[in-house]
Amino acid sequence: MKELVLSVFSVIASLLFVIIFILIGWYIVWKVFISRFKFVQELIGMTTEQTSTEEMPKVRSKKARFD
Repeated sequence: MKELVLSVFSVIASLLFVIIFILIGWYIVWKVFISRFKFVQELIGMTTEQTSTEEMPKVRSKKARFD
């Protein structure tokens, strides 16, 4: 009986550890990488109506060449 309880506890503790590890990993990836994509922000409704010039990416405009 003691071995059964110990094995069940071991399985539950292992699953809990894996789930916590995955959640922490997703949180870190979200904060560092995924949350910066405008598309993902729009999917979850995290968009802000005001976009400042600091948040706008600096893009060079292409000049027409007449060679």
